[in-house]
Amino acid sequence: MNLRQNLFQIHLLMKESLIAYQQYIHNGKTFRFAKELRKCNTEMIDLLLHDSIRQCPDLSEAAHALIEHYIIWRNKWDDLAANLKPSPDDGFVFENEHRFPKWAAKKIEEAYELINAVG
Repeated sequence: MNLRQNLFQIHLLMKESLIAYQQYIHNGKTFRFAKELRKCNTEMIDLLLHDSIRQCPDLSEAAHALIEHYIIWRNKWDDLAANLKPSPDDGFVFENEHRFPKWAAKKIEEAYELINAVG
């Protein structure tokens, strides 16, 4: 996968992740919707770990910040799921002091837009 393809996949997954997060928030923060968000976040880690992103000097710092956030988030998610063993309609909320790095997502999205504009 080249950089353009990877950025396109990340772009699509960011949109999917936002929809999953909005569904989670608007549907009572239940485990059912948290599972979809976890799926998106795990896929995002895989895309961000791809060499085309990590070896791009302009994107490596942003990719690292996002990967770090997603890994911390996923670990907290996994710990809570293991402790609660929730049913799909159970509430599923945990504190995460490590906030989503909006600047990093913006940088990746800007790279996607730029590479698309160039053709």
